[in-house]
Amino acid sequence: MENTEDVSLPPAQLAGWELKIGGDEAHVTEKSHFRTVKNLTKSCAGRKVTTTARKNQIDAMNHKSNGKSRIMNKHLKLNLAIIIAGLAASAPAQTVTYTFEPPQFTAGETTPLLNEAPNIGSSSFLADFVSTPNASGLDINTFAPNSLFSGQDLYVPSGQETLTISFNQPVNGVQFDFATDTTSGTGELSFSSSAGNATQPSGSQSPYSGGVFTFNSAVAFTSFQLEGFLDGSQVPFAIDNLQLTLVPEPTNALALLGTAGSALVFAARRRK
Repeated sequence: MENTEDVSLPPAQLAGWELKIGGDEAHVTEKSHFRTVKNLTKSCAGRKVTTTARKNQIDAMNHKSNGKSRIMNKHLKLNLAIIIAGLAASAPAQTVTYTFEPPQFTAGETTPLLNEAPNIGSSSFLADFVSTPNASGLDINTFAPNSLFSGQDLYVPSGQETLTISFNQPVNGVQFDFATDTTSGTGELSFSSSAGNATQPSGSQSPYSGGVFTFNSAVAFTSFQLEGFLDGSQVPFAIDNLQLTLVPEPTNALALLGTAGSALVFAARRRK
């Protein structure tokens, strides 16, 4: 015959039972341990139960807690992924824009244009505008080659020049208005970078054909080159309203992770 005990023992003595969750040696929280002992005392108070029966009850409670712990961890991991994805999607991409207007740019000045801050956006972003093979082959012009242009622009008057634009911070997106010295609907603009190459046919603009060039990449880059072409031969071209999309800095990514981590900890505490 099994031994029996009166389980209406003082709570302090019952609290001495150790409960294990998930096979590790960590005890359950003081709050949940107290709740387990309270439930056991309530269900068995004033009655005689066998030591085995009491142990079976506690084992059953441990098993239930173990299952809940696994489910909670799974849900918290899912919540963390959702939080990070949501924060990343809601974070606006930073851009800078070069309109080639004063005071950063002066009509008539020629390349090289070095360490130029954007007309719109962070002044810590700097770009170099360099022409090859003629170092002074580009200039800031006031002529609008088509309706996409206004005010000043960057013009390549010679058909033998390559424009190289480099910057002090990585970007992953480029957009600008362009014109090629070709009749409406002919010609093209060539773009090349370490992240990839692209060719944009000139559209039906007037008096000179052109369009809006857009390039986006999952890979960051810090420079690109532009050339105008017609039937394989280089032609003059111009650009305006150059917009660059900046790659988020590591500090911003860490802040994003920290925010998601804090939300995860908060959710975990609420579930206890």
